[in-house]
Formats: sequence, structure tokens, C-alpha cells
Amino acid sequence: MFFTRGADSPRLGEALDASSSSSDDEGGEQGPLTFESHPHVDQVPLLLVLGHWPDRFEEMYVQLSAVFGSARAREIMNVVEYVAPAPFEGEATYEAFLCNAELGLAYLVLFSHAREHYEAHFHRRWTRTTPSVCLMHVAHAEPRVCMSNSSGITSVPVQYASAHGMDFLDLGVGTASYLANVPPGVRAGGFELNANPLLMQQVLSNILQHCPKFCFVPLSFSSPWCVLPANRSYVLFSWKPGSDTMPTVPANARTVCFLKGVSFSNLHRQGFVMQDSHRSVAFYSNFEDAVAPQWSSRQPSHTSNNLLDAISQFDLVASTDGDLRKLRAAAKLLGLASGSGAEKLRKHVMAMPAEEYAEWLITKWRWKLVREFILQRCDMSTRMLLSCGVPQAECRARLLQHVRQSPD
Repeated sequence: MFFTRGADSPRLGEALDASSSSSDDEGGEQGPLTFESHPHVDQVPLLLVLGHWPDRFEEMYVQLSAVFGSARAREIMNVVEYVAPAPFEGEATYEAFLCNAELGLAYLVLFSHAREHYEAHFHRRWTRTTPSVCLMHVAHAEPRVCMSNSSGITSVPVQYASAHGMDFLDLGVGTASYLANVPPGVRAGGFELNANPLLMQQVLSNILQHCPKFCFVPLSFSSPWCVLPANRSYVLFSWKPGSDTMPTVPANARTVCFLKGVSFSNLHRQGFVMQDSHRSVAFYSNFEDAVAPQWSSRQPSHTSNNLLDAISQFDLVASTDGDLRKLRAAAKLLGLASGSGAEKLRKHVMAMPAEEYAEWLITKWRWKLVREFILQRCDMSTRMLLSCGVPQAECRARLLQHVRQSPD
């Protein structure tokens, strides 16, 4: 369940680190590479929260205290010390996270401190050319970027979990923006395999702000080791995941699934039968008397219109800085006479419908100016799109799609 990447097998961007390698990196070290001796830096938080590096406990407590306060940090560290050293492979790994929400919280906080813990523990630097072992069932760097789901389809499963006293489990947390609408008292959790730093930052922010007891699991739910705790009832939700296998559900766990754009290969083998569907969302259960969902329940407000609202505030005239060449270029692109002044340009833009103006900016105006403006005002998922190396044409296309999907 892991792969080994050596210095002779570079990843994208490793050339950037070539000049930064120093004598403190291990070059000709003897012996095989193992996850314990050469973990990838993105997976250091796993070793920390599972208690494999007791020499870092004191610093972990300090970092957790800065976020949660000393009392809560001590509670979290008590859990870390209780499970230590929990295995990083096998069913016990999943059980540790699923039964102890404190571990997921600690993981998210410590993720941004991974490099300093790595260097302090191993007394060596880590660069992208450092030989390392990456466990594929543990969250790791994922270059693909997705816009957050704006359809609000998490609302029905969350409300279902609330109404029937079931645990809500998201098979692919993403930014977890839906936590703003999770009712108090709902036991919620979810899996996420993408260790993108911006994503981890936003997930932590949403958990702390909206659902502090959320059970975050930085593991793959498609692993055969992923067995949900028994004697509970679950509402599983998945929207176009990158896997065709769902978690193993114990026979005594009454469970329903809301699935959109996916049919897991082990769904029917576990006794799940489709009971209902609505607008491409299928509802399955593994027991006969499951109550049908209330599909028509009022959808809570979402942030899908944030991009349109933000970009509609773009001041085209101000972005030219009074440069006559830029003013003439803007006028020409808008179909106006090239000699149109700033005031005429401003009036024309103000008369344009918001969506038309947003589409024009995204497709026609200077990308550097538009990108910089959006980055200062957009949500985290859009920041990820614009900050993670996605080509300009693809960024424009996705932003355009997002604007067109915004509600009227």
C-alpha cells in the first residue's frame, strides 16, 4: 500500500529544489527506505498524531494550544498518548481516527508544521528530491483541483442524519464548506485524501468555525482496511469520488447512502438496495424500513454566487491606472469607439448585466489584473484553482462555468 520515490525518479517541480540541496541531505545512506525512516513530509502529521514521535509531544502541545487553548490541547494530547503508538497501516489506523475526532483535529493543525517536525526529529532537511516513502492510503499531495460543489446536494443527507439520529460521513470532504449548514448536535465526519495545503487550511477553518466536533479522517475510504465502527447508524454521502469502492459497513450498522455520479462496485455486495432517487442523486439503504428522504426540503443558502458578486465589483477604469492605451484596448474589446473616455467606459460597464460583465472580464480582459482581483475576494476553493499551477485557459474556463452556474 505504498510506493517508494527515489532521487532518480523526480516529480514535477523537483528541479526547483535541485539548487537548494545541501550536505545535510542524505545522499548515499545504506539500507532500504521505510516509511518510518523516510516518510514523505506531507505524511509526517500522521506519525505525529498516532504517537510515533514522542520526542515531538511537547512542541505538538504548544502548537495545539495556540489554536485550541491549553485545556483542549491537553485533552487532544491525552488521546494521542492513549493510542500511541497506533499502527499506520491496517484497520486499527482507521479505527483510531473514526473513534477519536481529536486525532483529525490535531492532524489538520499540525499539517502546517510538518517540515519543522521532520527536521527536528531527523536532524536533516526535506526537499522534493529527498528519497521518501509515501503511503497511498494516507492523504498525500494531489495536483488536480476541483471547484467546490455548488448544487447544495449535501443538504438533504445532512438533514436526514439530523432527523434520524444517524452519523453523517462524507466520502470526500473537499473544503467542507457545507459545515456552515450542519445542525447542532449532528455527529459528522468525513474522509479526504488530498493533502493540498490550502485545502487543509480551509477544512480546519470550517471545522473550527462551524462544527468543532467534526471527525476528519485523512485516509482513503476505498482501502480494504476501511471498516466503519460497528453498532452505529450512518448516512454516507458521495459526489463523483476518485474511487469505485466504498467503506466496509458492518452488518449491524443501519446505513443509508446518498450517491451522485457514482456506483460503488461493492455497494450491492454489502446488501444496499436503491430505494429512491431525485435529480440524479440515488438513495440506497441496507435495511428494509428506511424512511424516504424529504427531497423537497428547502435548500440553505450557499456560496455559489460569491464569484459573480465579487467579480461584478471589478473597476475596469481603475484597473487601467489612467493608461490611455489600456483605456483604448478596453473600449475596443467592449465594441466602443477607441477614443471613448473613461467616463463613457464606466457608464457602459455599469449598464451591462452582472453575468455578462463577469464573463467579459474572465474571457477578454487582462488575466493578471482579473486573477489578482479575484484572489483577494474569492472563497478558498477558487483560490486553490488560481494558485496551484492550473493553466490560464483552464482557469478561465472553470471560472466561466462557475459564473454561469450561479443562481439568478
